[in-house]
Amino acid sequence: MRPSFETTAEKVAELQTWVHERHPYEVPQWIVLPTTAAPEGYLAWVVKETRTR
Repeated sequence: MRPSFETTAEKVAELQTWVHERHPYEVPQWIVLPTTAAPEGYLAWVVKETRTR
């Protein structure tokens, strides 16, 4: 099973850097999908979980 990550558009570059530092492949696969519909509670959770602490 391949891992998947949820983040905000503003954090994609930071996530890519984090994965590239830890991934065993030279070129890991990236697929970035826009969120076109999601419950407000879920979107709020993503923002909360990806904010800088």
